[in-house]
This record gives sequence, C-alpha cells and structure tokens, in this order.
Amino acid sequence: MVVPKGLFWEATNMNQWMRPDQESSSSIRILKTGSDARLAALVEWTFDHTHNTGDHQSTPPALVSVDAEFVDLSEYANSPSVQTLVNRKMSVLERMENQIMVHNDFQKENVCLSSVGTRLSQTSVGSFFCMAMQEELDADAAILNGAVLKGDSTYPDNIMSYADLRKELPFPTKMVVVPMTRKLLREAILFSRTQLEDQPTTMEGKESSNADTPAQIHGTEGDGIARRGYLQVSPDFCIHGNDNEDDTDTTQIQVALPRNLLSGFCRIKPLVNLGEELKASGTFPEEDDFVPALDLVTRYCCKNRWLELSSNISRFEDMDMNRDGVLDRHEVKIAMTSILGTAPEPFFVDKMIDAIDQDGNGVIDEADFNVLLSMIEHRDQN
Repeated sequence: MVVPKGLFWEATNMNQWMRPDQESSSSIRILKTGSDARLAALVEWTFDHTHNTGDHQSTPPALVSVDAEFVDLSEYANSPSVQTLVNRKMSVLERMENQIMVHNDFQKENVCLSSVGTRLSQTSVGSFFCMAMQEELDADAAILNGAVLKGDSTYPDNIMSYADLRKELPFPTKMVVVPMTRKLLREAILFSRTQLEDQPTTMEGKESSNADTPAQIHGTEGDGIARRGYLQVSPDFCIHGNDNEDDTDTTQIQVALPRNLLSGFCRIKPLVNLGEELKASGTFPEEDDFVPALDLVTRYCCKNRWLELSSNISRFEDMDMNRDGVLDRHEVKIAMTSILGTAPEPFFVDKMIDAIDQDGNGVIDEADFNVLLSMIEHRDQN
C-alpha cells in the first residue's frame, strides 16, 4: 500500500483492510514518500487476529509490532512518463497558486494589508478576514484568534494571491456562528488581549493602551509568558462602546468564530464558559457544522470580482453570449478576462460560479444575477 505525502493512517482502522479468512497473524507494508523525496519510509505493521470475535468490521486486530526502514531513492531512475505527468500537474498547481484573489478588497484609507504581529495586535489582514467571514456567514460580528494567521507578511498594493491566502490560513479553521451578547464578545476580546497566563483573570477594565509592551509580554523578570490568542475582530465592531444607543450590551448578536475557541483553545475564559453553556443546553455546534475560514474568504473575494463585473457589464444579457438564459463556465471566463486583463485559471472560474450559484446547478441564471445586484445595492446603502 502506498500512502501519499501528508496522509496519516490509524491503526484502529486497519481492520477494514483485513479479510475475515486471514490467518491469525498478518502484516501490511506501507510506503510513504513525497514527490520530491530522496528517501522513502517503508513501514511494516504486524497484527494479531486471535482476539477477533468474528465481526472484523467492528473489532480491530491487535497491533503487535511496527518496523520501519528508510529506502534511498537515489538508486532508482526517474520514469520519464511519470515525471512528465508530475510536471504537468505541478504547473497547474503553480498557476492556481499565483491566481490573484484579493485586489483592493480591503479599502481603508492609508491601510496596507499586513499580518505582521498578528499574535500581539489587531492587523489589517485580521480585520479583512473577519469582515469577509462576517458577511459570508451573515453574522453581526466575527472574531479570529491571531495564532491561526501564519503569513506574517505585508502585501504591497493590497494584492494577495491564492497562495498568500493559503499561507495565511494553512489549517482548516472551522468557523461557526453562535449567539452571544455584545458584552460577552467585548469581554472575550479584552480578555484575549490583556490577560497573561500567570496572572489572575478579570473581566473588569478596558484594553490597556500599552497591552503589547515587552514588560507585559515578558513579565518583570524578562521570562517569557505565553499569551492567549489575541483576537482579531471585524472592523465595524466597537470594542469599547456602542455607536447605536438603542443597541445595549445585553443585545444578543450572532458571532462567527472558530469552533475550537468554544472548546478551550487559547483558553479565552468568556468563550470557554459560553461553550459550556451551549453544551449544557444542547446547542453546541455539531462536529460537522462548520465552514473552513479559507473557503469563506475565497468566496468573499470571488463575490467582489462579481461586483467588478457587474459594474462594467450591468446587464445579464450582455454576458449571456448564446442567449440560453444561463452563464456557463466559458461565458464567465470571457467576462472575467475582460476585467482581469488575463484569462483566469479554471479553478477560479469554478470558485466564481460557486460564489453566487444559489441552487448549485453549476451555472449562473438570471435569478442568481439578481441576488448579486441586490448585494450591490445593500453594500451601497451601508
């Protein structure tokens, strides 16, 4: 069995590869390597079936031993046909990674997109991602722990490629939406930004203006103190008060956030307490009830490209070249080329269609397009 790079195998699932009529002892050899590896790991798993009661699907065999050795691949010549196939696939991936996804999507005066220092301060990339996830999940606010943003980069001209987005969000950060009061959200944000691991927790006071000074980060003796995850927040959420006097601290709002913050990740006490309350009431988000953060940001960026399209080509009929009442991949590609200046990658065309395809039929009909126009009107009003 060959296990591709990046995949892991659980011994508890090995029984599904065992036939009921196999002998009491059997083994599986696994070869694990990557496309550019010089060494391959050859692992042999030996199992004992004697304790199996007959239901081999529910009773896994016992793992007896694991032996591993490395094989030097330099002794083996590359296959020209395989190398050609790999090169072709890698070139597609490279073009996909270089596809520009963000282009002035975060329009704040004199603000350059940057994730530098996101563990210790609010960054423009953190604000942009939270803004995107808030809109895509139709929430009132969105938060993201700064530790999940891994790019530590500044993006001149506010341009980010798909590779940049993946670099910033390399993990499947599972975003969910839960209700909470504005007060609780403020407490969570301030707690994440001002509380240190070795100090007593308190919900009182506002965020210190020097919350990220070296003295507070490292303590009086200079010893390192691990900070909790500094929460990034969508830019329209007012941390220290309400712009709307009718919108009080006890107002229930819908907040988008990573699911694991409710389970104790980063140990942000107000969110952990909320998670316990949701579990007690049976309303904690289900294991599969989430959307990856990267998907949300990508979809938001695609919708922005649609907004550019609609501002240049305002009529559905102008894009429907064959007059069949829908926009297919070819027609979307032509329209995108007109605003991008170059032909978009196929995956980008697919993402564009997915972003506003309401019924999931793989094409854009006039109803989908009208929803887009309504979105434009809503943004203009706000």
